[in-house]
Amino acid sequence: MKNPYSSFLNKMYSTLLEYRHSTDRLNKVLNKDVEVYTKGGVNLNYSSALVISDWSGTKDNGWAINFYTGTFIETKRDAYEIEINKMLSREFCLIYSQSFEALEKFLKDCLFVKAKQDEEYENYIISLIPKKKHVRTYER
Repeated sequence: MKNPYSSFLNKMYSTLLEYRHSTDRLNKVLNKDVEVYTKGGVNLNYSSALVISDWSGTKDNGWAINFYTGTFIETKRDAYEIEINKMLSREFCLIYSQSFEALEKFLKDCLFVKAKQDEEYENYIISLIPKKKHVRTYER
């Protein structure tokens, strides 16, 4: 007898392995980058500024008008390792939450398969779903 949940389990395992694989590579590459750029004699000054475009369609010579927001970030060599560690931490936390989303998807998929096989169980699940509440539409 074929397990009706095995395809969902395999998909979840594949997703988790992909996350682990990519985070491991990201960690190795960025930590190697820290080794290279924190050595003496290396000049590093990494900076970014936030520039946004006019949504209203205002054009200047056919191009959208850009506005500098005044938001600027700069990372120098002495703070590079700290910046990379913060970046890795943020990315790993996102992957951690995505792993729980993969588990949630697996559980939902299993529930739907079970509900298709068992009408009483399906009715029970339907009873748990909140009744539709009034939804306000967007007004101009």
